[in-house]
Amino acid sequence: MPETTGEKSGERSPLAISRLSHAHKKSIFIGSARIFSFLRDFCICVVNLGFWSAFTIFIATRHHSRPKTIWLKCFNKFFSFRGKADKGVMSHFFTRGYRIVENSRHQVRTILDGGANIGDETIRFRHFHPQATIIAIEAEPNNFRLLKKNFSSDPKTICLNRGLWPVSGHLKIKPGSSNESYSVTEVPLDATDFDIDAISIADIVEQYGLASIDILKLDIEGAEFDLFTRNFKDISGLINVLIMECPDHERKGTVSALINSLDYEEFDWHIHGENLVLIRRTIGFSLESVLYY
Repeated sequence: MPETTGEKSGERSPLAISRLSHAHKKSIFIGSARIFSFLRDFCICVVNLGFWSAFTIFIATRHHSRPKTIWLKCFNKFFSFRGKADKGVMSHFFTRGYRIVENSRHQVRTILDGGANIGDETIRFRHFHPQATIIAIEAEPNNFRLLKKNFSSDPKTICLNRGLWPVSGHLKIKPGSSNESYSVTEVPLDATDFDIDAISIADIVEQYGLASIDILKLDIEGAEFDLFTRNFKDISGLINVLIMECPDHERKGTVSALINSLDYEEFDWHIHGENLVLIRRTIGFSLESVLYY
């Protein structure tokens, strides 16, 4: 009989079996990590918001974007969101967030929440600073409707449907990949084709008679660059804390523009997750990381 060489038909070599085994183990580990991550986030959400609210966020709305209203146990408040379309926003309630800790000499009295979306950070500000006046600014109309609904019973939170910009004027809204990523561009003052009026920080200071801005939070999808390069020095002395996502992937040079627009040596600079947090050294506030409420 003729000799047979090589592998029998249908058999795998030891190397192929080893590679298959490695790929199989890797897929098991990845799947297990996803399950543990899901369970971890779900359990944190249960502690913070309650079981049924966590169930609504993680299970009941995972395949649709219809509006839902849930009770936020830790904040003692109802809150509306749009199912999976607001998945990123709702994750703020079960991931680590920042807290500005005040002291006996200075309390947080005024907060500007620029790019408030539906109010996920606004409600955290209210929880930590119950006596503060909060001015929440959101340009996108659908986001703003939910923001206004979520704070309709809070007389100390003022919701403005405006785009935060260096000067007053008119803006066009540019859709993004999600409800969190709308951006704006400036159009001429005499233009008739615009989506929203712009408002500047200086306008807000004058309109509401603000002596200082204890916390300025910015999440305005690249418009931070425009703020920092036009007129920001005029109001930077009023700001005690500045919080913003590092937006250089949206507008290159934004952090450099920030450094050039204020006396950066007067601030302590911190990085918390995706946020850059600047705290004026003389005010005595501190930064704390918070997971449970």
